[in-house]
Amino acid sequence: MQKARQRNKLKMGPVIVLIVLALVGAFFGIKKLTDSGALDNLASKAEQTDRIKKGVKTIRVGVCTWGGYAGGEFYNGGFKFDKKASRFYKDFGLEVEFVKVEDLGEALSMLKKDELDLSWCTVDAFTARYKDIADVDPKIVFQSDWSRGGDAIVANPMVKNVADLKGKKVAVALRTPSQSLLIKTLEANNMTISDIVLVEAKDAIDAAEKFKSNEVDAAVVWSPDDQTCLSEVTGSKILTSTKDATNIIADVFIAKGAWVEKNDQALQKLIKGWMTGNAEINTSAEAKDSAVKVLESNLDISFGKSAIENARLVTIEDNKNFFKLNTDYKGIDGEEIYKSMSKVYTNLGYAPTDLPKWAEVSSREALRSVDLTGSIHKAEPAFTFATESKSKESKKDAFASKNVTINFPSGGYELTDASKFAVNNDVATIINTFGGVKIRVEGNTDNVGNPALNKILSEKRAQAVVDYLIATYGYDADRFVVVGHGSDKPVADNASEAGQAQNRRTEIKFIK
Repeated sequence: MQKARQRNKLKMGPVIVLIVLALVGAFFGIKKLTDSGALDNLASKAEQTDRIKKGVKTIRVGVCTWGGYAGGEFYNGGFKFDKKASRFYKDFGLEVEFVKVEDLGEALSMLKKDELDLSWCTVDAFTARYKDIADVDPKIVFQSDWSRGGDAIVANPMVKNVADLKGKKVAVALRTPSQSLLIKTLEANNMTISDIVLVEAKDAIDAAEKFKSNEVDAAVVWSPDDQTCLSEVTGSKILTSTKDATNIIADVFIAKGAWVEKNDQALQKLIKGWMTGNAEINTSAEAKDSAVKVLESNLDISFGKSAIENARLVTIEDNKNFFKLNTDYKGIDGEEIYKSMSKVYTNLGYAPTDLPKWAEVSSREALRSVDLTGSIHKAEPAFTFATESKSKESKKDAFASKNVTINFPSGGYELTDASKFAVNNDVATIINTFGGVKIRVEGNTDNVGNPALNKILSEKRAQAVVDYLIATYGYDADRFVVVGHGSDKPVADNASEAGQAQNRRTEIKFIK
């Protein structure tokens, strides 16, 4: 009996050791899974599956590291869904989760695969990316912000203005808002992409690295990389940014057409909460501080405040202007950007020739139904500009200059219908685009006639253009500087009719 007990004891020894080892292994295995976040992911997926079974689905919104999305993230109390923190849930019963996806192509791919319900995008980039997602009938459903300093063109000391970019190497990420900013900046100086040596970058961060390593003369970068570039490349400058080009990069959110149709009520609530978040951040220091904390903790950044301040968080009324729900709005809207960039990216081969019309890719019904009142929800007011002496502003260097042909009757300075058409199409659009800078309108004539009278006439013609712009578009009069050069600054030989025609020009110059 005693021997039998000893034999059993000997047999149990290895078993006990194995059990102990298994328990230790399990402990450390679970600890490793916990530290890696794998268990949290499994729990999250299980919870999501359970909610779907109950008919409740979390709205997953793809965002990148950008301050313009702060309104929605702030209103949600963070990126993850939390019943206690989310005002989307408290106010509307919505479960919202933000997913960081830095690459736009990846975000759109996730949208196609239903891994996202809404994805970040910009109107300009949408035209260049449309063919990638055309099969899911994508809809632009609301605007979150305008870039107002978050995107910039940095240049080395050899580049004094936009004209100096001709023949220079410029790094830019293709089919992104960076390329759109570059295109529009060149357009403001009567130039195109073909006038520069374009160096493709993977993204704006890569463009900044190429600039800092002196591989290129200029680059289109994101803030705060613009400041890093200035500190590392001696004598470099910000040639222009979206603080100047205020109405080029409009951040929007897109969704599948089928999702929009099925989730109309949820979309209304999402927009209402998001726009409330935007309005509060715009008007309350406390709300902005809270939004900064949300951004910095969820994106692991230290520049949350500047990230928010580099964007104009739009209101519901801004959205109604942008989507043409307010018929008396005269500024740049989504359709204008869409049409303009459609032509550009079609010519470059990025967009299909049969790109649908704005009305087919934008969805206004949810926005139309959102009702928010009070001063914090009003649209952005018109820009105002400080008054300086004409002599000082007449001598300021322009960072870009656009020549426009505006015909006047011989010896006259009144705008004809044809002249007004040219002003509307060639002048107002670019002035709206670069809404953050002053405009110097310079009149020029050929050498026919009395030089002194030509100078007076050229200034009257420039003033006529400015008067028309102010009356038609409501611009601040202090934004404009009027100069008449007469025949003093020819750009061609006055000996020929063709040369004289070139000299009878109006120049739109952008000054800071």
